[in-house]
Amino acid sequence: MNTNMNTSYQSVTNYEGAVSRRRNSTQAPYSAAKTPGDAQQKEIPASKDEVLISRTAPGQAESRIQEAEDQTTYFQPEQKPELQLKSGILSSTDKTFIQLAGQYRDLTKDRSTWPTIKELELLTNRAVRQETEQTVEGLLKENGIQIPEGQSLRLTVDSCDYYIRVEGLEDKSLAESIEKVLNQGQNGFNLFTHIQRCAPSKFGYDNPSQYNSETAEKSVLYHLVKEMTGYDLRELQNEDGKFYTPDGSDLWLELKEKAEAYSPFQLEKYQEGYEKLAKTGWEGSPDHSLSLEYIDGHLLDIDTEYGYGVGQTDWQEEFLPNLPAEAEGEEEETIQEENASQEQTEAKTTEEVSQDETVSGKAADPNLAFPKFNPALKYAKYLKVLDEYYEKQNEENLRFANPSQHIRDKYYNPKSPYYIRGLSPLEREIGMEQEIGMLCGREPSLNSYDPVIQRTFGGCNSFQADQEYNQEMRGQINDCINQIFSANGIVIPDGTELYLTVDPYDYRIHAEGVGKELAAEIESALNFGENGHSLYNHISYCNQSNINIGQQGSNQYVQGDKAKAAVYHMVKQLTDYDLRTLENKNGRFYTPDGSDLWEVLSNKYKEMAESKEAVSFRLEDYYDQYRRIAKEGWNRGIDAVLTIGYKNGALFDAAV
Repeated sequence: MNTNMNTSYQSVTNYEGAVSRRRNSTQAPYSAAKTPGDAQQKEIPASKDEVLISRTAPGQAESRIQEAEDQTTYFQPEQKPELQLKSGILSSTDKTFIQLAGQYRDLTKDRSTWPTIKELELLTNRAVRQETEQTVEGLLKENGIQIPEGQSLRLTVDSCDYYIRVEGLEDKSLAESIEKVLNQGQNGFNLFTHIQRCAPSKFGYDNPSQYNSETAEKSVLYHLVKEMTGYDLRELQNEDGKFYTPDGSDLWLELKEKAEAYSPFQLEKYQEGYEKLAKTGWEGSPDHSLSLEYIDGHLLDIDTEYGYGVGQTDWQEEFLPNLPAEAEGEEEETIQEENASQEQTEAKTTEEVSQDETVSGKAADPNLAFPKFNPALKYAKYLKVLDEYYEKQNEENLRFANPSQHIRDKYYNPKSPYYIRGLSPLEREIGMEQEIGMLCGREPSLNSYDPVIQRTFGGCNSFQADQEYNQEMRGQINDCINQIFSANGIVIPDGTELYLTVDPYDYRIHAEGVGKELAAEIESALNFGENGHSLYNHISYCNQSNINIGQQGSNQYVQGDKAKAAVYHMVKQLTDYDLRTLENKNGRFYTPDGSDLWEVLSNKYKEMAESKEAVSFRLEDYYDQYRRIAKEGWNRGIDAVLTIGYKNGALFDAAV
């Protein structure tokens, strides 16, 4: 059974975002031979997904270094707006997500009224789809390309070079012209990432066949090898179940050696898939690609009604009830508290569930509420440094009569008095593209090999960023707890190990390790608003096995019955019944009026479907686990509680 009602096609960072600061930009891919007189080009708006880092050489598609799970954007020189892709850089969709979050959240400091991650993801996908349609239409028009009215074609992007292929046109010359126009800069990557983010499974619906996890794994391995070694896996010798480098070395052994520099990265995560691919060979399995249909200026999702194209968006209303229109340029009241709690009432796995009511009945103090997890912000410090540096450089570049030539001289003309020395070829390419991008109205993108990032931070490792962000969240929660204790006159004796345990159902925080009276005071003080849910999520995200694949986390992450919690929240969402209190006999649960609970659930689900009141999961996914729990009884097994320790004013990971 799939216990995750919110399964995503790719385990990409949920991103917070907003409409890009610079929606359109004019740019052409850099080439020493390019001049401002070349054909106008535009970039497809880059997509969100995980804000990820990739070691990529911007410029030519074949030289991009990025992991499919860890993709980022790069930019190209001047001209008209391009659809931006990312290549070792943060994509503009991620920034769209972050900025949307900022726009909504600027309306109020009360966290309980902020829109949910899911709502922001959906809004971002809608905004990027609209921008992408406008950009594609503009590119075709500016280059004199006319597609007959009613003519349908497919834009298919491969997951290695991110080349956009045009399929479904009998006129091959027309198809080639469209491909030439679209395949500029990061357009292929941005389009691929956008389609990836629009996977229906992200909102609980079945994915079309193009979202194939096995072919996606092949793509991940390609980018992993490219990032770590620079080799193109497709071109390496493959025999006897192994890949060999050009000098005859075993590729896997070289990867293991390289992996030591990527601490705390665990290469073993990829070993099984790598060995399978080495045995079958690159040509032995299908390549991974993603497609959209294009017709009359509109981009439509393929083989699904749960999309973002014309006539495919009715399902979205369930997820976007009454968000404040001010953030979208309309005049409406601020975010309603119940809107932000929509995601909290959705059935989820215990790793992403919410509580929809306060625990203690206290009104939440926004200033003392625990922070919610926002993965996109893990890269905030890097983006801040990039913005400050390149904005200053852009101001200086604009003082010259020919800013673009001045930029090129800085990076590629040793005779220029402004030539920057001491950079690697890759750093020169990235730095120049960043400055050209700023000149054309684009924001700088996050690339681990950007000279500014290298100089300031020594690079940007996504695994390290996860660790740093968890530490930042830990510090904020720690401060909140200390302030709450101080405000309530609670004193924990020095040296006392207090344990805060959160249950996966009500998300109530339980205090252990101290006397009953003190424990009651602590629980009363901490249990308000969504503190329990926020703390539960933080502990869950700190599971080291999530960050370092292959590293064993504490037992608390594996011993609890997460499926039991998922079934609980599913029942709560559909019926508002508390499964723990219902009658359970003869392998069935019964409602207070004596009805079979599963029949009630089925009827309710069917009723919601018929009224087009979408739900974010498939009921049948829960059947097996529901029957297991009904047969075994609620009290059998271990609840998926999570615990964190507190001693001498500081939180610590509990080895339970």
